[in-house]
Amino acid sequence: MAGKAPPPSGKEPELGENSLEDEAALNPRIQEELGKALRTFSQDIVNQPIPDRFLALLAQLEAKEREGK
Repeated sequence: MAGKAPPPSGKEPELGENSLEDEAALNPRIQEELGKALRTFSQDIVNQPIPDRFLALLAQLEAKEREGK
């Protein structure tokens, strides 16, 4: 990464030596909680009604497709 100071040893860590891949791993409990939160959030979105404007646009599109056949 540009602008990042080199590690104290002067060399980049190898895989398995506190590399970025190792640091990116989340605790399984945190992963589980994030998964629950994302599922709840996405389910709320899926359960919302489709806005009237979007339904009108879909109807217009379907009408144009029927005209083209």
